Amino acid sequence: MHKPVKIVSLAERKESKGWSEYFGVLSFNELINETQDIISELDGEGLDGDVLVRARQAMGEFYSRLENESMTFAKSLLGMKNNVDAKVDVVTKR
Repeated sequence: MHKPVKIVSLAERKESKGWSEYFGVLSFNELINETQDIISELDGEGLDGDVLVRARQAMGEFYSRLENESMTFAKSLLGMKNNVDAKVDVVTKR
């Protein structure tokens, strides 16, 4: 007999583990989709602190995945991530 396994939804995982671990379990395609949602939210809401934190975590995940594949792309992304980090710092200090 198999032991029952509790399946946790991605929404529950986001709540319990944080954005970094949530983004870490996504496929590359799902990560792209999440990033598109974040960009749409930033376009609509402006510089919202929570959305910027999600953007920072998503870009960090992209960087981690890309640095193993192509340092050229990873370095480009690192520059963008640093810009987002600076904006997050400005918004969260308000």
